[in-house]
Amino acid sequence: MVLHTVELLKKEIPLEEESVCIPEDITTGLVLVDIINGFCTIGAGNLAPREPNNQILEMINESEKLSRVFCDQKWPVLAFLDTHQPGKLEHPYPSHCLAGSHESNLVPGICTDICVLDFVCSTLSARNRGFLAPLQDV
Repeated sequence: MVLHTVELLKKEIPLEEESVCIPEDITTGLVLVDIINGFCTIGAGNLAPREPNNQILEMINESEKLSRVFCDQKWPVLAFLDTHQPGKLEHPYPSHCLAGSHESNLVPGICTDICVLDFVCSTLSARNRGFLAPLQDV
């Protein structure tokens, strides 16, 4: 069923698959969602902050600290980047994070509420349907 789902996604959106090999004894990992210029860097795009924001700065610093801890422990760190193709809008949002633009590049980062909530809900659903065994906690 997972392969069927991936094939359906490929028809709808640009999708690049990569294999990630995580040893079975690793039970902890970090997922960073949308730590990109288009959401974090002042003036970098339609959804970027317009002025300095302490909350964003604190989130970027905390994400960087967590990433370093995970890397030092040799635990996996996965980063998902919001990227869109020109001309394919994501309603109700304005054009943002176009593929190959500065907006879609990784920054030492922040996670946006909408994207994180969507990622967590999708991950919980996939785990509950048995797609992510042996994942237990999200």
